Parts: sequence; C-alpha cells; structure tokens
Amino acid sequence: MATVAAKLRLAQSALTLTKWQWFAGAGIGRNRDERTIIPHLLLGLYLAHKAGKKLTKGEVCRCMHVDQSRTSPKYIRYLVQLGLVEIEARPAEDRRKDFVLPTARLLKIVEAELPRALGLMLAIIPRKKSRH
Repeated sequence: MATVAAKLRLAQSALTLTKWQWFAGAGIGRNRDERTIIPHLLLGLYLAHKAGKKLTKGEVCRCMHVDQSRTSPKYIRYLVQLGLVEIEARPAEDRRKDFVLPTARLLKIVEAELPRALGLMLAIIPRKKSRH
C-alpha cells in the first residue's frame, strides 16, 4: 500500500506534467492555443528530419491535430515568419505537395529543449532504491 508521502509525490508529479510548457523559453506561441498546438509540429518535424523524411503540409496538419484548410496554414505562416520552417516548392514528380522543412533554428531549439524535458522526467519518476 502506498504511503501518504508516495501519494503526495505522485500527485505533485502529475501536476508538474500538466503544467509543463514545451519551448517555454523559446518565445514560440503568442497565445494558449499556439503554445498547445505548435509543439506537436516542432517535435514532429524534428523527428521526421532525424528519420530522413520530409513532411507535406497535410502531414504537418495531422501533427498539429488542426483543420488543414484553415488553421494549419495560419500556423505554418507564423512559423515561417519566425524562421523555424521553410516551404519547399512542389517537387516535379508530384506537383500537388509542398513540403514543410525544419530550419537549422528549429533543430537547435528542439535539441535545446530535449534535455530540459529529460530533466523533468528524471525529476518526477520515482527512483528504485538499489539493493547492495
């Protein structure tokens, strides 16, 4: 049975996770919606880049879980203005698709954020006591 201290630690950890804000120091997101939606895109683009893949605007929209025809273009334009993404013109083999590519600035911001996130995870995950 969990002790009161263990239950309190679990509750504090859950609260910390719910209040976590990705890219808090990076100046990304002018409002709550942007601070909630944009991190999905930044992490998705980062992971795709590391896997050697390019994401189309439609795939980016799915990363953000937003409407492709209205909301997604607004966020993509905003990130282009911030210098975090660039649009690669339609490739000759498929003129229906534009790719959204991460810039070096986006990669640097995400790579700076990952240790911060890891630090949070290490801080809230209870450590097992080793037996010697």
